[in-house]
Amino acid sequence: MKQKKTTITYTLPAQGKVKLTIVFGDKQKGSSALQNFNKKYVVGDVTGVVLGSVNEIKGKSLFISSMVTDINPSTDWTSITYSINDEDVKTYEEETDSPNDSIVYATTIKFV
Repeated sequence: MKQKKTTITYTLPAQGKVKLTIVFGDKQKGSSALQNFNKKYVVGDVTGVVLGSVNEIKGKSLFISSMVTDINPSTDWTSITYSINDEDVKTYEEETDSPNDSIVYATTIKFV
């Protein structure tokens, strides 16, 4: 099983709450795990998860572990897109080693 480690630096807006959504592409199956800044664990689907206010998270980092499994018989490619406040921030793509294999995307988001 492959692992892809990445870091994203995200410039926060001046104010407001910060929400994270993770989308898996290529018709593959994925699941994520993270601990938000309120010390609550989020496992599974990450859609509109409130991480905290800009003032609470500025200068902090968030670690996310996501596993994407190749279930699409037409391709072994996987992709993952991180969206913050409904804006796509970054997409990563990686091909599995073999059909029905999985990839772990280990991503750190630094909030500045």
